[in-house]
Amino acid sequence: MADPDVPEPFDASVAGALLEHSPFTRALNLSESLLLTGVAYVDGKPVATVKDLKTNQSYLVSDEPNALGWRLAEASPSMRLDQAEVKIMIGTEIVPVRYSETQMVPQRRSGSRSGFSSSGYNPSRPPTPEEFTGHDDKGAYVRFSPYLSEADREKLRNVSRETREKLINVVHDNRQKMFNYSPDQRASFVKKVFDAVTK
Repeated sequence: MADPDVPEPFDASVAGALLEHSPFTRALNLSESLLLTGVAYVDGKPVATVKDLKTNQSYLVSDEPNALGWRLAEASPSMRLDQAEVKIMIGTEIVPVRYSETQMVPQRRSGSRSGFSSSGYNPSRPPTPEEFTGHDDKGAYVRFSPYLSEADREKLRNVSRETREKLINVVHDNRQKMFNYSPDQRASFVKKVFDAVTK
């Protein structure tokens, strides 16, 4: 019979989880290990993609908890990457996540204000959420400029203000449809509207 005063032999298997995910090696500031890589709106709700710099894993975060239990508490997207930020609820902690300095460099060097390609819409390199998402008093909308060809952008520079506003209004009035479209569908829709208002 075992003596109750003598401790039982240590079972190393019970410490497996702690050895693999030691609380002593956990990043004290998750803001430094997580990187914001994109923000988009799906059915009118923000969805963010973040990357863990330590594991190189990417995660999708929305208002519904993901597989890790992370939930998007707040999203503040901006056409200026240095002003964009999301706040993620991880356990009981709210962690602010932003873009890195290196992500902002290409945008600052770009000849285009919004950072999209100056040579027009390229199907092999569709605009990112930061490049195509705009905001007005009705909320987020898909900007049409990133989906125009270079020739149509040049043509747009020479149309009247009234024509330009007509194009903006049609695209903004179809904001939900635009967010649900694929990049190629957006380009096709923008081209159709553009040709209709500029003919």
